[in-house]
Amino acid sequence: MRNKTLLLFVFILSLSSCVDENPNPKPFAYLRIDFPKAEYLSLAIECPYTFEYSNQAKIIIKDQDKCWINIYYPKNKATIYLTYVALDDNLKEQLDQTQQLTYEHQIKANRIDRIPFEIDSSSVFGLEYRLEGDVASNVQFYLTDSTSNFIRGALYFEAYVNSDSLKPVVEYIDQDIQHLINTFHWK
Repeated sequence: MRNKTLLLFVFILSLSSCVDENPNPKPFAYLRIDFPKAEYLSLAIECPYTFEYSNQAKIIIKDQDKCWINIYYPKNKATIYLTYVALDDNLKEQLDQTQQLTYEHQIKANRIDRIPFEIDSSSVFGLEYRLEGDVASNVQFYLTDSTSNFIRGALYFEAYVNSDSLKPVVEYIDQDIQHLINTFHWK
């Protein structure tokens, strides 16, 4: 009799414990990323431009003669590709090409913001494109003196595109891009 009573008690307890619960699946989580405070270094290469870049990045010279460089962030597997062009009455062509390359991402972009800037003291003019959504490149920009020099930059990741998980890294590197733009000078 005692066994039957214990069994009945366990059975009732097990039924009552699940009545009010709505089981919910656990949501996916992303790793927390702690970003070190950036310290900035001056670019020291023989090119017609200079700027400051983060000590968290490495400069990789892709073509010294053309002054094409990559700013690589090894911890984030991200690269800012910088392509320099000496202008020869072809500013409009370079601007059109930059816009075309940026708007190729429009298929996947939720939004594209255009942020113009002008630094008169160093004759630096340009435009930054910030792309939102699952795009291959979240930040693109160009800098020019509008007569002789033009440089185009684009941020890419060596990772599967997921705007939610990449957003903190994009924001972190975009701060470095803003610093690059604000310290950019033509030689």
